[in-house]
Amino acid sequence: KGLGATAYPVGLFDEARPLIWSVPLAMDSGYWQVFAVFNPDSTAPATRRISLPETYQTVYDFWAQRYLGTAADHLQVEVPPGGVRVLCLRAHEDHPMIIGASAIDGGASTLSSSSYDESTRTFKASSRGGVSYKVLMPYLLDCLLIGVVSQQS
Repeated sequence: KGLGATAYPVGLFDEARPLIWSVPLAMDSGYWQVFAVFNPDSTAPATRRISLPETYQTVYDFWAQRYLGTAADHLQVEVPPGGVRVLCLRAHEDHPMIIGASAIDGGASTLSSSSYDESTRTFKASSRGGVSYKVLMPYLLDCLLIGVVSQQS
């Protein structure tokens, strides 16, 4: 089963060959924006700029499986020669939240739910289809690497 969403070129009329593609994912687990940023030049790194909403977004590098922090307004992306970077973005929340997982969409399609209860300081998440993967959660100044998200049948 696919995601039911189609990627689109960002800045379609700015370049002869769009080098940034994006797919918005409105899922049970929340809203995610996934960007693929390309560098067709095999000899030199490239810097690409992605325009963002003015509200802070968490930024997760899928292939490096690394939390990159937050960004607002725009994001400068360094892409290695002949490379591509896949970045998953979510609106930043001031409590524990999942920002990425070892699924190509950062976990958006496999998470069936996630929530944080401030009164008990409890975070809960579940996945669908018996999928196991690692998830990342930024909180305060650190990023926690959590094991397997609970599985649903």
